[in-house]
Amino acid sequence: MRDFFSATKISERLYIIRESYCDQDGFTLGLVIGDEKAVVIDSGLGAVDGLRRFAESLTDKPLICLVTHGHPDHAGGAILFDKSYMSSQDDKELVWGLTRERRLGDLKDFCRNDPEVEAYAAEHCVDCTGYTYEKLKDKQVFDLGGVKLEALAMPGHTKGSYIFINHEDEYIFTGDAVSETLMVTSYERSAMEDSCRALERLVRTAQGMSHPVLYAAHYAEPVDLQIAIDLRDACVEVLAGKTDKDTRTHFKYAELNDPNIVLYKHVAGQVSVTYNAAILQQNI
Repeated sequence: MRDFFSATKISERLYIIRESYCDQDGFTLGLVIGDEKAVVIDSGLGAVDGLRRFAESLTDKPLICLVTHGHPDHAGGAILFDKSYMSSQDDKELVWGLTRERRLGDLKDFCRNDPEVEAYAAEHCVDCTGYTYEKLKDKQVFDLGGVKLEALAMPGHTKGSYIFINHEDEYIFTGDAVSETLMVTSYERSAMEDSCRALERLVRTAQGMSHPVLYAAHYAEPVDLQIAIDLRDACVEVLAGKTDKDTRTHFKYAELNDPNIVLYKHVAGQVSVTYNAAILQQNI
């Protein structure tokens, strides 16, 4: 069976871990190593149970897990760690997202329907029954010993999305908050407003760095800050009602959760934002 995990060493204190179920796709996770303990940022799909063992092959420090948000491809392996942190605002995401059926169903897409991978995962899927976590707080600082990470609330993609920042070494793990195809599918207009404010805070934070590096969850390489800038601008335009050219679109995972959801796509610069049409009917 293939190796599902690989790592790129960025420095003595930082590894980028990739969880991949096929050659064309994968998830970017972080391993940040301090003098006293280490942090795994995001935990992948948990369709196989090797993430903790792989992380322990790279460091002998005690491991905790920080979860950017409660979707299955980010929280699926968090139970493997003795302690993990996540926003309680994403509790409802876990109800459907951590089921074995849902994660193995999502795996079909992530492995491009490879029967060998599916069979292996059916025997090695992480059992998430009884998963508990510590509640993340905005601006919470994790001191690993010689390395500090700050957690910033990043609502939009989900209500409980977070990013994790190393100010000294100037890198940011963004989860799904930064993507060329951002999804903001909540029914409330406030979700788009929150996303706009959060993206503005992210942009300001990154622009205050000399050479910011952004690690986004579904990209093998760092992404350009301009993507976050374009996302912010796209959210501003949707809120301003500049949606005449927006087109109807579909997103499988949102529609699995809510078959009646109506999604539109707004393009700005090099990005698009998918949003719930319900927000357009709410008061501006």
